[in-house]
Amino acid sequence: MYFWKIKLLVEELKTGKVEQKQRLHYLLAWVVFGTLFVYLGIGMGEKLSQYLVIEMVGAVTICVFGTLICFSTNSRGDNKEFIDRYICLGIPVGIRTFAIVIPMYIVTIIIGYIILGKGFFNPINNNRGLSELIFSLLSDVLFYYMLNNNIKKVTQKDTQSGKGR
Repeated sequence: MYFWKIKLLVEELKTGKVEQKQRLHYLLAWVVFGTLFVYLGIGMGEKLSQYLVIEMVGAVTICVFGTLICFSTNSRGDNKEFIDRYICLGIPVGIRTFAIVIPMYIVTIIIGYIILGKGFFNPINNNRGLSELIFSLLSDVLFYYMLNNNIKKVTQKDTQSGKGR
């Protein structure tokens, strides 16, 4: 895996020497760095709380394991075009995850604020609390669950008509 020698990687990609498993390593690095950069950006305006640290570690862990599970599902299927499927399916799955989670998040904030008070969610001080931790990690789990199910559908052949779905 090359982190600095771009010319060597370009040549290996051109000649088809980068295997699917090696490409997975690049994808995992991309996912980890991307997730960390998002949290570093979010954390710039916040004091470092235990919730933010747990959320960041949890998000990276879920993203890595979710990606590995999706890769394994693809490998057990037809073992083709994993990164293409991961990215292409990830867009609509991400939008659907967002559409599912946001209404639940709003309801939970209202109920949590009524029951637990402002310790559950404190928008005035911009503190990340328990609600953000729960919903961030549940959103990540839901995303990878849905992504994995859809990758499984793509890799399976349609046994009824003999055509792929």
